Amino acid sequence: MSMISNVPFYCHIQLWSVSNYHWYLKQEIQSSKTTPTDETTPTHYTGVVWDPIVPLHLHTLLNNGQYIQYNWKRGVVTSTSLNVNNNSTVAVIDGEVLLLTPFRDVIIPPPMSHKRLMFPSPVVMATFCPTPYPQRPFYSTV
Repeated sequence: MSMISNVPFYCHIQLWSVSNYHWYLKQEIQSSKTTPTDETTPTHYTGVVWDPIVPLHLHTLLNNGQYIQYNWKRGVVTSTSLNVNNNSTVAVIDGEVLLLTPFRDVIIPPPMSHKRLMFPSPVVMATFCPTPYPQRPFYSTV
């Protein structure tokens, strides 16, 4: 599901998904604050539509005439090493919260989780480090 907010001028687009009766904010796309040619005119989305043929392709149009196409792929973020210390951790993005569950130690179904990390803005991406860095098992980008 996509949602545009800040009516009447759309400043950002929010992408949501639902699982186990819980809505997750997966991504928030901000429009640029001003147009490249006019620093005083704020930009906002005037059109947003999902591609009717190609799944996970979003077409957007800004008030300055700029067209932007976003493309996504579905994926699950898990720790991926054959190390005996691997906790088989899964990361789930939910807006400003990153939900972490080490399935080696506990089995907790979403939307619950073993740990919740709070961030000041919506999380964009989470990824795990390779095995050589056990003290830092994952990174998150906000």
